[in-house]
Amino acid sequence: MKKVTLQLAVYFYATTLIAQWVPINNGLNGFPPTALWPSGDALTMGTYGGGVYITYDQGDIWVDFNGDLPNLFVNDIRTHLGLLVATEGGPFATYDGTTYFDCTGTGLTNTDINFFTFGNEGITGEFMVGTDGGGVFAGDHTSPWILDWTPASTGLSGAGLTVNDGAGITGGWAMIATDGGVYRALPGETEWTPVNNGLSGDAQKVRKFGGFGGNSMLIATHGGLYSTSNIGDNWAPMIADEKLNTVLIHMSAIYPNGAMVYTFGEKGFYSDDFVNWTQMDFEGIEGEVTAAQVDSVNLYLGFTVTRKNSADEGAVYRKPIQQVVAIEENLSAPEETILYQNFPNPVSDNANITFTLSRPGIITLTVFNITGEKIQTLISSYHNTGTHTISFDVNQYAKGIYFYSLQIDGHIIETKRMLIVH
Repeated sequence: MKKVTLQLAVYFYATTLIAQWVPINNGLNGFPPTALWPSGDALTMGTYGGGVYITYDQGDIWVDFNGDLPNLFVNDIRTHLGLLVATEGGPFATYDGTTYFDCTGTGLTNTDINFFTFGNEGITGEFMVGTDGGGVFAGDHTSPWILDWTPASTGLSGAGLTVNDGAGITGGWAMIATDGGVYRALPGETEWTPVNNGLSGDAQKVRKFGGFGGNSMLIATHGGLYSTSNIGDNWAPMIADEKLNTVLIHMSAIYPNGAMVYTFGEKGFYSDDFVNWTQMDFEGIEGEVTAAQVDSVNLYLGFTVTRKNSADEGAVYRKPIQQVVAIEENLSAPEETILYQNFPNPVSDNANITFTLSRPGIITLTVFNITGEKIQTLISSYHNTGTHTISFDVNQYAKGIYFYSLQIDGHIIETKRMLIVH
């Protein structure tokens, strides 16, 4: 009896260890994390005071990616051709983490940049930045990474001039998230219109967008998580009265419904149906989540601890997705079925997408835009076991980031990102 009891105790202890959040801070120096961004097999992180770091082994070792970056107070990072870095001293871009191009150019009168991203070629130009107190600027190339910036803040005032996130949809509408709520500019419009019906109090301090298709969108606010199905005409609460900083939508066959929504701030929540939300156990980790990312294996969270009499501190943790959401492997999606990265990538003319099937089935290969809206179905037919390649012309798409997703018999296998340049 004692032997059985001891074995049960050992099993329970081992299981508890496996389920814990693992600190992954080797190479970091305790700076607050501000953004996490995937780049192929790598994961890049922006920090406030320590600049940019990159890992190629799921966070076991982080490597300085600062090169000659002159300002290490990084508010945000994103990818577009290269890595776009928003700092308190201006916008920068790099291809290799060694040489950084100063994208301040001309006309940028506020260089405290909260985000730096591509625009919609309308009100936001080819590129746009959101600033801390200075509104939005639209940028256009004069030469590679040399930009002319034009103020694009008509309609913004007060807290609306602190712009935290932006979504510039090529050839369509644009939206920005501000400390004064959400603003929208539809095609052809030259000023921002507030769209805050349903938002009040702390919910008007909007931190991040999360797109999930068509005219629908999620926003993480300091008053909860809200959704719209009509590009902001009305907002409905999904999680109320919680301080949230970010929201992620992750598509994977590991989830019963093919996708999971995560949102984080002082607490963390997840849902696979947008209705029922489960609070995540941070297991006593100090601080609030200020950066989050997920890959095919792990969820990564960056925590910031605010100190009264000293500089803020930060730490990064990871945990396997299956342990986070307490699910078993979805056996209906064969693990040998693989969706490969399109070639070439970036692509300007014709793209080839290859996938390998370990069993026959009804295959659907779909292309989505940056907001998650389905824009084309490339394949929807029966395919036999083996490797298949499809070639298609991307000239019909405007330049920007797109996603393509492979399904077999209705189950999502994998989603890849494709960058189109012209």
